[in-house]
Amino acid sequence: MDLVKEWRTRCIETHSDKCDKTIGSLTLFKPQLLIDVARYCIVSCTEDFPRYLALSYTWGQTKSFRTTRSTIEQLKAPGSLKLPHIASQIPKTIKHAVELTQALGEKWLWVDSLCVVQDDEVALSHELKQMHRIYASSFLTIIAKDGNDADYGLRGLYGISEARSTEQSTVPLARNERLSFMDTDLPTPSHNISGYGNRMWTCQEQVFSKRCLTFESGYVTWQCNCANWTEHQIYHPEADQFRYGQLHQFRELMKPQVPALNKLTNLIQHFNKRNLNFDEDVFDAFSGFHTHLNGLYPSGLVFGHPELYFDISLCWYITQYSSFRRRTPARQNSISLLRRRLPSWSWMGWQGDSMFPFDPEFESVASFDRGFTESITQFYIIGSPDDKTRNMVDCNWSQLRKTAADDVPIGWKRTEYKPPSHWNTDFYTTKYGPEVNPQSMPKYLPKYLYTQVLGATSHHSYTGTRSPW
Repeated sequence: MDLVKEWRTRCIETHSDKCDKTIGSLTLFKPQLLIDVARYCIVSCTEDFPRYLALSYTWGQTKSFRTTRSTIEQLKAPGSLKLPHIASQIPKTIKHAVELTQALGEKWLWVDSLCVVQDDEVALSHELKQMHRIYASSFLTIIAKDGNDADYGLRGLYGISEARSTEQSTVPLARNERLSFMDTDLPTPSHNISGYGNRMWTCQEQVFSKRCLTFESGYVTWQCNCANWTEHQIYHPEADQFRYGQLHQFRELMKPQVPALNKLTNLIQHFNKRNLNFDEDVFDAFSGFHTHLNGLYPSGLVFGHPELYFDISLCWYITQYSSFRRRTPARQNSISLLRRRLPSWSWMGWQGDSMFPFDPEFESVASFDRGFTESITQFYIIGSPDDKTRNMVDCNWSQLRKTAADDVPIGWKRTEYKPPSHWNTDFYTTKYGPEVNPQSMPKYLPKYLYTQVLGATSHHSYTGTRSPW
């Protein structure tokens, strides 16, 4: 516990306000209800910007006590969460999270099963749509990755939970000294088919959190916007910039320098193969990503497809060795007609390892041997087959690519394009030409080349214009 407190203090004192920033500068969200961990009851949130912790976990098959319209008033009474008939129905993970929050000296905790009235469809729908903001607004998210259900608990908390089981390899050194190490790249027990890493809801809960205290494989890890600290590694301030876990890599997918399809493909691939208890919840489970990406892709997204590349994205596919199935809503009476009709043309209508196609003519991805896409039709959005009102899909990537820009955005360079000397430029004007690898040569010879350096190992080039998005 002292180590966790040390991490918290170090983050606050050394990272300044960097770790208070959310992905995409989301506006803070005030939950309706919180758990008062000192009084063991549910309270209405009255502060505009409360400092609270949130719990991210997997329910599994464990029966859990849930707040309903008939129990909410009882749960607001001090000590109600310790009453035998209620406490016996609260799973260990939630109990331990309450005790941990109290031990850290924090006041409030948010847990979905207790802080959302489960049979109030209006309140439930509202909070589900704002789930990403609830976690983004929390001071710290407790992530329970171990176990397959909510009754596994947060193990290893002295005086709170049972002992944990850890495995480390040791190497003998001189004078009876030993070197202990752990291979953090190996798959962990929590990466199982039914656990935390395979649940769709937990995906955005983890990604949008500013700070995460993760219980995984018997170890505890702190990850914030600036650092990744683990209890089995000695702290070195100069190494913080090089210590990035999987969460950091996932967050990087949410911050593309340009609205290209490759990073969105990686995000969709990670997200869509996960499981949901109710298929129709795919809209809400993706809502955080959708809201954030709407600000990055011109004209936004339609059922998870960016309007800018709508025709290319319609060519999405399931990877060769992935299983897939059609999503079918289970709660027919509690959702709108639109959500009951999960579109077959969208990846949202199917569960599986989904990918958008790569288009080398827009973005140079030299390791992929792919063809080219040409826009040939105009798409429209309608609410139903009988709807006479239609909105045009703003799929204009093709026009942007072919139009030369007079003003080049900051960070970009425009140069006159000169093909390599070994290319036969007659290939573009004659019916027959030499055999050319499509990943090396665009379909049309461009006039200008636009380049931007994104990092030490990443260089992107575009043969069309770049809009100042």
